[in-house]
Amino acid sequence: MVIEVAAVGAASRELFRTDFSRFTELIDDGLDPSLPAPDLPQATSLAVSAALARVHEEIVRGRTGELPRLLPELTYELLVPFIGEEAARAQERRASATMAAPP
Repeated sequence: MVIEVAAVGAASRELFRTDFSRFTELIDDGLDPSLPAPDLPQATSLAVSAALARVHEEIVRGRTGELPRLLPELTYELLVPFIGEEAARAQERRASATMAAPP
């Protein structure tokens, strides 16, 4: 929804900001408080923005059918600033396994 709302235009900007904030808060609320905080004060916004940009690029290029294959990579990219390389790679592998598992 965050991607589509941004494409609508000026009328949707506030809705986009609200949804974006809710999404970043959801991530921040799920972080383990015992882990060290990222060095960047806006790390969640940067990570989410990068993921959204990646999804948007696939949409613009007409590759919406390819979006599901990005789940493992986006999972890693979104999590690495918060949980570190090793844990983010583990979650990336978990996302890959989930995708490969039969329904």
